[in-house]
Amino acid sequence: MPERRTIGGGSAVHCSTDGWDSFPWQAGIYVGPVASYGVLDVNGTYRLTKDITVGADVANLLNDDHYEAFGGDLLGRRALVHVTYSRRSR
Repeated sequence: MPERRTIGGGSAVHCSTDGWDSFPWQAGIYVGPVASYGVLDVNGTYRLTKDITVGADVANLLNDDHYEAFGGDLLGRRALVHVTYSRRSR
C-alpha cells in the first residue's frame, strides 16, 4: 500500500480591541495607550514520510506594522519554517 501523504493548514485573525481606537497598557515603567490593530496569521504542514513533517507559520501575513504593548517593539511580518522528526513504532 502506498504511503499516505497529508497536507493541512489554517488561518486566524487577531484584533486587539472591540472597536476601540486604543487600549491602555501598564507594565512597570511602561504606561500608555496602544493603538488598535488587526493581523492575519497563517500556517501549514505537510507530512513527507511517516516520520517527517515540514511546516511553515507566518505571523502578520499582510505586514501591518503595529505595537502590541506600550514601550514594546514595532512588529511586522515573521515567518518560521520547521521540520519535525517523530520516530513511529513499526
